[in-house]
Amino acid sequence: MLQTMIVDDEMHAVDGIKRAVDWERIGIGAVFTAYSLRQAKEVLDKHPIDIMICDIEMPQGSGLELMSWVKGHYPKIQVIFLTCHADFHYAKQAIKLGCIDYILKPVPSAELEAAVLQVVDKINRENKIREDSRFSQLWLKHQPLLYERFWMDIITQSIPSRREEIRKAAEERNIQFMERQVCLVLIRVQRWIGEISLSDEKLKERSLKHYAEEMILKGTLNGHVIMPGKGELLVIYDLEQDASIGMDRLKVSCESYIDACNRNLECDLSCYLTNKADIQELASLFIQLRRLDEDN
Repeated sequence: MLQTMIVDDEMHAVDGIKRAVDWERIGIGAVFTAYSLRQAKEVLDKHPIDIMICDIEMPQGSGLELMSWVKGHYPKIQVIFLTCHADFHYAKQAIKLGCIDYILKPVPSAELEAAVLQVVDKINRENKIREDSRFSQLWLKHQPLLYERFWMDIITQSIPSRREEIRKAAEERNIQFMERQVCLVLIRVQRWIGEISLSDEKLKERSLKHYAEEMILKGTLNGHVIMPGKGELLVIYDLEQDASIGMDRLKVSCESYIDACNRNLECDLSCYLTNKADIQELASLFIQLRRLDEDN
């Protein structure tokens, strides 16, 4: 929950404000008090304050001075000013400093509570936006691994081959579920030409994946390339998402891919294709493609 601080040089004013609001009900977990700028700064240095409710006219330094200091040290704190005078000069300065509200004393309890609740909602919205942004950045960073793990779990049947089970797994992993049919392309390295070290082999396998993304998926987001085994790639392609590419053109793309990898990566490849299928059929189709490779 959020935390607030009330600053006023008049003790009875502070007590009145504390009693006027049902703090816990509107999301405030702790209410701190201060009766001068010095005390306010001490509280701010010790506690993470989210909202400051502050009087403007105080003998040992005005609320405007305090807010100016707060904006330099704790810029995320939201400030509500209270004042006995409808002074435009004060209001202009307060708005310039970035106060969230400016209320005349004496303030009715309902008005003060509504003002604080408005600030609480603003802080919660901003916190959610920041949290969503951090999550989005993290998700985008790990998106390829999340999708690869998802498809691997489907073809190995770690996720049962039932549409609802796959849909449920996609929702749990925040992955968009493919409603349309897809096709599979199994790419198998038959042999590397010449002697090759283990590190060079791994480098060439990464290049094979990059070539597949560029030449078979055409650099689009309409599918994924995963590596289910050594010397093996699997392309999951959403043909319906890209109407310009049919099965015939996909075969041509695979032939061009084989030729390019043979010339540039010095390897012999085979590509095996399936027709369009529902997502729950992918595990059985993957097994069929591997059998085709074994019989080649």
